[in-house]
Order: sequence, then structure tokens, then C-alpha cells
Amino acid sequence: MEARFRSKVPLVLTHINVPSGDLIDNKGRYTNLDNIMTDRQTTLLNLRQELKTRVAKIEKDIHNRKTSPKFSDQAVDRQNDDVLLNLKDEAKEEISLIDKALLKLERDMYGKCEKCHQDIRAERLDALPFAAYCSNCAA
Repeated sequence: MEARFRSKVPLVLTHINVPSGDLIDNKGRYTNLDNIMTDRQTTLLNLRQELKTRVAKIEKDIHNRKTSPKFSDQAVDRQNDDVLLNLKDEAKEEISLIDKALLKLERDMYGKCEKCHQDIRAERLDALPFAAYCSNCAA
């Protein structure tokens, strides 16, 4: 299972001679890769559902809004609609990235940088579970 604490020493997982699917972190503890990937998948699915709910609420808000007779209110409503549409587009883009990350999980390619093919650090995946690039390549 993934460590839920913050340490000054980064968690480094390495493949060595341990039971299949297991890793040893830099503190000498066994960590099962399957558990880590299951946690990542759960995180991605929860985030995906949250974003889909957000998109649905935005669409409902935009379509159910009544137009004000005042021009100044209409201008404000139009600006609000623009903000909501931008938020909706960003959420849809994140959903697309999450779907791509879920596909990578299925194909055992999750956590590899698409550019340099090195492992993406666990801290980056904790912060951005659908990251496609390592920190170096994303910069």
C-alpha cells in the first residue's frame, strides 16, 4: 500500500529479488506493486467521476439559466457562461487524460514518461495521477 506520510527522503521503489510483484522501498519495506496500481486506478476513477459530475452540473447550469431583461445582467451572465464553458472544457480535457492513464494501467505502461520512457516519480503521480511526462520532460 502506498505511504500516506511525507518524508524528507523520497520514496524510491526498486526491483530486486523479492516475491513476484513486490518491491522494496528505500526504507527496506516490502511494497506490493499490484496494491499501488490498484490505488492509482481507484484514484483515477474517482477523479474521473468527480469531473464528469462537474461537467454535468455546468451543462445543467448553463441550459437552465433564465435570461435577465437588463442588459447589464445579460453581460455579466455572458461572462459567467464563458468562465463555465472554459471550466467545462478543462474538465473534459482532464477526463481525456485520465482515460489515457487508465488505458496505460491496463497495458502495464502506467508511470512511464511518454518522451524519455523513464519512470515518473511517485510524488509527481501522487500530485498528478494522469501525468504523461516526468518532471524533466514536462518542463
